[in-house]
Amino acid sequence: MPRGTEIVIVGAIALASALAIWIGFGNSWHPDLSALYFAARSYGLGETGLIYLAPNEFFGAVASPDWQTTAARLGHGEENVLPFVYAPLWAVILAPLAVRMDPIAFYNLVLIVQIGFFLCSILLARRIAAPDAAPLWAWVVIAAVIAAVSTPFLTAFWHNQPQITVTFLILLAFERYKAGAWRMAGVALGVAAAIKITPAVLAAIFLMDRHWRAAGVAAATGLALLLLSLAVAGLPLHIAFWEQLQRASAHMVITPLNFGLEGVIARWGAVRSGGFGSGMDGAAFAVVESDGWGGLVAMSVLILGLVLTWRATREARAPVYPRLMALWALVILCGPLAWNHYLIGPLFLLPGVLWHLPRRVAVPALVLAVAAVSLPVQAMLMAGRADPAWLMSLGAVSLCAMFGLALLTVSRGR
Repeated sequence: MPRGTEIVIVGAIALASALAIWIGFGNSWHPDLSALYFAARSYGLGETGLIYLAPNEFFGAVASPDWQTTAARLGHGEENVLPFVYAPLWAVILAPLAVRMDPIAFYNLVLIVQIGFFLCSILLARRIAAPDAAPLWAWVVIAAVIAAVSTPFLTAFWHNQPQITVTFLILLAFERYKAGAWRMAGVALGVAAAIKITPAVLAAIFLMDRHWRAAGVAAATGLALLLLSLAVAGLPLHIAFWEQLQRASAHMVITPLNFGLEGVIARWGAVRSGGFGSGMDGAAFAVVESDGWGGLVAMSVLILGLVLTWRATREARAPVYPRLMALWALVILCGPLAWNHYLIGPLFLLPGVLWHLPRRVAVPALVLAVAAVSLPVQAMLMAGRADPAWLMSLGAVSLCAMFGLALLTVSRGR
């Protein structure tokens, strides 16, 4: 295909995608982002005691009556403000914007930035997975179709979730790492881990390569941001942040949007015992105490998966792609909360299997992995009042499929 034609196709898809996201989610209330806005606003107004208020069960309720009152005063009394569970540093950084902007204006600004990150992530994923083999136009078309039909992208933009930014930083880190720019790779991964803790596990890829300097830069970046956060926000807010993390980790959410192994085990156990009722009635959202047994199983699977990934990729010529997709899917599956929108990371990388595996294997496997978390399939099951266990299990199956496909690509890259 002529280069000019390819650029026109890619540009048209990028513009159409940006417009579709803006039309669908611009000028809207974003529940997850509300926590960041009100935490930043509270810090900017000196109301630091409000930042980490949350119900005892943490999930499924508003953060505090104080924030609801503020939301009503700003003209959004009918909307819910969720608890804040990020480090104080991010509230400090965003405070100047939050105290000067209406919530919707703030959300719109973040949405514009995250649309840019979304589009850049498509390109970064191609550079990691198949920079030479995959035509740019083909990759962008496939990625756009996956994003359009899958619920993780829908959920991510409905919430205007910071996970979009974290995903961009992870992809940037490993695109730079593959290009040999290990310092920038470590910095990008360190920043991602400072926003959400779980990306730190992906530093195992540096360790598998025995690239101690990249791992060291990532660790140093995270430590530097922690020290900066302590310096600007103070110790009391960090103690409150730690207590908030403990509150969140003490509970598990049983919902069709949680694909984690621990939650799936808990839900199927409840189905067998009749613990949550039947179908969707009273079962679509439940907050329960974390089950030590389910957590132990998830941790065991995580360790086993890490070992399997290392053994499968240790002699590969180009191990970054299979390791990243495999470990990303594994970390989500075995994490304490595997929210639907976390899957956007491995889904960005999934088209790469089309250029690493025989098409007769890759095409049906890709279709099945995407279909399991697609809007049509999930909507059909919910309309049929299927038990949440089925939707949760489909998400877990999609993650397992992406883990397996990633390792299958290794044998053709030795």
